[in-house]
Amino acid sequence: MVNERTYKIGEIASMFNIPQQTLRYYDKLGVITPSFVNEENGYRYYSIEETRKLHSLNLLKRMGGSVNEIRDLFSKEGTLPEMKENYSKLIDKIDDEIKQLSLLKNSIQNKLSDLDQLNQQRNHFDIQQREEKVVCVKPVQIRSTEDQETECYRAFLPIASDVDFINTRTGFILEKNNFLNGESYATSFIIEGSSPIEGYQEHVIRRGTYLTFTIEDDYSKSFTYYDVLREHILKNDIEY
Repeated sequence: MVNERTYKIGEIASMFNIPQQTLRYYDKLGVITPSFVNEENGYRYYSIEETRKLHSLNLLKRMGGSVNEIRDLFSKEGTLPEMKENYSKLIDKIDDEIKQLSLLKNSIQNKLSDLDQLNQQRNHFDIQQREEKVVCVKPVQIRSTEDQETECYRAFLPIASDVDFINTRTGFILEKNNFLNGESYATSFIIEGSSPIEGYQEHVIRRGTYLTFTIEDDYSKSFTYYDVLREHILKNDIEY
C-alpha cells in the first residue's frame, strides 16, 4: 500500500456529502478510480489527488457538464489547448440551455397572458374577429368525453418535447348540420400553435367573424356545453 495519506470510501463520501454508491458508480465509469483497492477485503482507498478530481467534478457538474463529458475532459487534461477546447464545449452547452430556458420562460409568460384573458371572458358568449391561421388536423371518431380526453393525451405525445408545447391549443371539428340537429360527435381533432406533426394535415381556418364561448370547466362537461352552444345559436338565430 502507498505511504501517502489515503481515505476510505466512507470518509470521501462524508467529506463531499455524497452516497458511497455514487463513488462506486464513478469508479465503474472510469471517471474517478481509487488509488488503491485492498484485494483481501475489497476496501477502496482514495488519495488527495482523487479528492481534487472529485472537487473538480462537482464544479463541472454545476456548470452543466454530464459525467461522461467530465470523464472525457479528465482523460484529455494533459495540454492547455485540450483543456480550453473542453471548457469551450461546456460554455456552448450552457449557452444552449440558457436559450432553451429563455424560450420556456417566454412560453410560460404567454400562457399566463392567455389565462388572464380567459379569466375576463369566461362563461359568456362573444362575437370576435379572428385572423386566418393554420392548424394541424387529424380525423377522429369522438363518441364520448372519455374519447375526447384520451385523444388529447395522444395528440400531445409527439409534441411534448417541444419547448413551446405549453402554448398549443386543442380543439375538435363537428359537422355543422349534425351538430345543430343534436349530435355532438367530433370528426376531426385540431392542434393550434405547433409545428407540423406526423400523422396530421395542415388546415387553414379562414379569417372571419366567429362565435366564441369560453368556459372554466373540465372535459367531463364538454358535451353539456355543446348543448348550451347549440341552444344559443338556435335561440338567437345566428347566421352560419
